[in-house]
Amino acid sequence: MKPLNDILWFLGTPLFFIVMGLSLWGLFGFDTPMNAPFVWAWHYLALPVLGSGWLYGFLQRDYFLRDRRVPNGSFWFCMVSCPPLILLFLCGITSLVNGSFPTTESISYRGPITKLYVSGGRHKECEVALTDPVFGEITLGVSPSEYSSLAVGQTYTRDLRVGLLGIPFRSMRERR
Repeated sequence: MKPLNDILWFLGTPLFFIVMGLSLWGLFGFDTPMNAPFVWAWHYLALPVLGSGWLYGFLQRDYFLRDRRVPNGSFWFCMVSCPPLILLFLCGITSLVNGSFPTTESISYRGPITKLYVSGGRHKECEVALTDPVFGEITLGVSPSEYSSLAVGQTYTRDLRVGLLGIPFRSMRERR
């Protein structure tokens, strides 16, 4: 297992930034109903990612502490923080994979608007909450121009494509 450890030690930082970049591309490239990729990733990937990350760290503890002379505190900090951080990045990659391979299915949300709000700090996100008879309460992002023409109680309809993982989405280019 030592050659694999040496490869991971050498490529760890570049791989981290590649995964982070892909994750950000997925998060900012596709618009989904509120938190859908996060729910999917935590539901299907949490146990395998956390389990394999912690198992690998425990099995290779001697390699890191003795051979690589990683300080004990740094090792345990990474053991606790890295697998959840990787899981968080996988939420964006889930969105990227889902949106990159759409199916022919589409889904339509339709219902009265129950709430209009703007969230975020420096970068404002306009959102609309509506009650769909099939899906219940759902929150969708809208463009600022679309947001200004909406009112509470008005019927709103949004058609989204369904991706490979079954998560409804639209490209951020379609949102403008």
